Amino acid sequence: MKRELRRWELIGFAVTGLFGTLLHFVYEWTGGSRVAAAFSAVNESTWEHMKLLFIPFLVFTVVEFIVFSEAFRNFFAVKAASILLGLLAIPVFFYTLSGIFGKLPDWVNITIFFLADALLYFVSYRMLTDGRLRGGAMQLAGFVVLWLLLFAFVWCTYRPPHLPLFLDPVSGCYGLDVPFFFNRKEAKDHGADKGGFLGSSLKDGDRVVMIEDVTTSGKSMEETVPKVRGAANVEIVGLMVSLNRMEVGQGGVKSALDEIHEKYGFEGKAIVTMEEVVEHLYNRECQGRIVIDDTIRKAIDAYYEQYGCK
Repeated sequence: MKRELRRWELIGFAVTGLFGTLLHFVYEWTGGSRVAAAFSAVNESTWEHMKLLFIPFLVFTVVEFIVFSEAFRNFFAVKAASILLGLLAIPVFFYTLSGIFGKLPDWVNITIFFLADALLYFVSYRMLTDGRLRGGAMQLAGFVVLWLLLFAFVWCTYRPPHLPLFLDPVSGCYGLDVPFFFNRKEAKDHGADKGGFLGSSLKDGDRVVMIEDVTTSGKSMEETVPKVRGAANVEIVGLMVSLNRMEVGQGGVKSALDEIHEKYGFEGKAIVTMEEVVEHLYNRECQGRIVIDDTIRKAIDAYYEQYGCK
């Protein structure tokens, strides 16, 4: 039985290393699929590299359980302890070496991954054959730990804490990379970035949030919305503007954001409204002077009496 287990643990080491390496690229290969993100690396953070070790290990553990469940009554407890040790090894090795030598080359990071892979299967083999962590309570605890780890890796893919472990050193961001683009006023007909959009390319099925600095009449949407929808079969889910000037739209009755919702089918929201800006700055000193005094306030009120939405 020991020889058979040794063979399976060596296979597990190879399978985990191979598929962990492949999972490093799956998110990119699938065009940033949010489904693929759950089990593959979405960035270069230490946490995401730990996920590359855990996911193939967990799948192989399920296969091993089918084979060895009757032979080893300490199976889940040992597997939980082994993967915890392997996962811990990655940040320990990485932060220790990077603290000593600075930025590490890729081959060192790959070596760290395979060292953690070898460590967890070596410990797994030794603990299984030594009969460590026996008992129903230990088995249940190990089973729960494995499921909690799976939940943590999936959850923190989409909701990563803002801690160094989760920071992508390449982008300086956390979690999923959200592509963006902006609309040029005039299309460029040459160069690598030619076309009407600059940035990420739209693909069928994309969900788009549009962002504007300010909305006055909503006229800019007449150009931008057809252009975005014409580039690919996308769903525009909303518009976010920094300032809603609260003026009537082109119809002369409703606000521009209400007209956009009615015409294009998606809602528009603003970070602040002009009313909030005026209320905050009225007779209040900002950078050494009063920005909106009584005279300016009267002029603003008169303007909105004529052009503001009711």
